[in-house]
Amino acid sequence: SVSGANDNASSNRKTCNGDKPENLDMHCCNGKLYNPEKDTCCRGHRENITEGLSEKVSKCCGLEAYLPLNEICCNFTVQPKPSPMAECCGKEAFDKEKQLCCGLNKKILTKKSLDHQCCLEDQYNIKTQCCCPSEKVHVYPNNSECCVKNPPNTDSPAPADLRSKPKLHFCGSTPYNPMKQHCCQRKHGHPKWSCPS
Repeated sequence: SVSGANDNASSNRKTCNGDKPENLDMHCCNGKLYNPEKDTCCRGHRENITEGLSEKVSKCCGLEAYLPLNEICCNFTVQPKPSPMAECCGKEAFDKEKQLCCGLNKKILTKKSLDHQCCLEDQYNIKTQCCCPSEKVHVYPNNSECCVKNPPNTDSPAPADLRSKPKLHFCGSTPYNPMKQHCCQRKHGHPKWSCPS
């Protein structure tokens, strides 16, 4: 990018594989000139240009640009959003208002009601049932022996293998722990964080 526009700014610009950009808005990606107003350059271990999708409105999913307004990046796979508040369940997108992402195999289930949560790869009604880890069948009525012996602890979540995992934070398509790491993306840094270029 160029700081401080002036008449001879173009003569000071770096070349892109020997080509000097005549237009100050042109940038270099994978050895080719591109206009970020019209195209997107996604960078990782390589660089790739996605034509026809401006960097002003796009995000990168690996080396593929996508429109986050109606798409989501799930495990390096671009998926259409089933709803505005969609989340990822493995490589698939799901509507967290109407669906659940359950179990280690990331099974998407249609919620039976707003009171349903995951119990392994099944679901149960938290008001009338419990998820009991000590029996072969995992969903029982609240008055069952297993539920009475193992009352739900409302102060802490159920074991991780029984309920869906908490919402992961992603940097592009890479999951990260926001308590230990920061995500540095184009123009999305916090002023107090030190991020590599």
